[in-house]
Amino acid sequence: MVIDWAALGYSVEVSLRFTLDKTQSTAFDDFQAAARKIPEVIAIQTFLGVVDVRLSVVARDMGHYQRLYRDQILVLPHIAELEALMHVATIKSAESLPI
Repeated sequence: MVIDWAALGYSVEVSLRFTLDKTQSTAFDDFQAAARKIPEVIAIQTFLGVVDVRLSVVARDMGHYQRLYRDQILVLPHIAELEALMHVATIKSAESLPI
């Protein structure tokens, strides 16, 4: 099933890429536990490399996103660096296997 977030009133999609302060042994667990509590976070992915975690976030509009960013995202634990990428368009989205 594919969710049409815009049809549900969520017109803003943002990808947030985090580098965590890995000097704390519980950084990943603490961050993920806190991020799971934010309803607008629709995906959490972890990586090896410069970026540690990526969150996919939806919001109703820019005002909603700004409040969400300021009040819930920026206070997530163990953030060393953060980059926000505003979703503009989906060019391709594979919804089936290339069989």
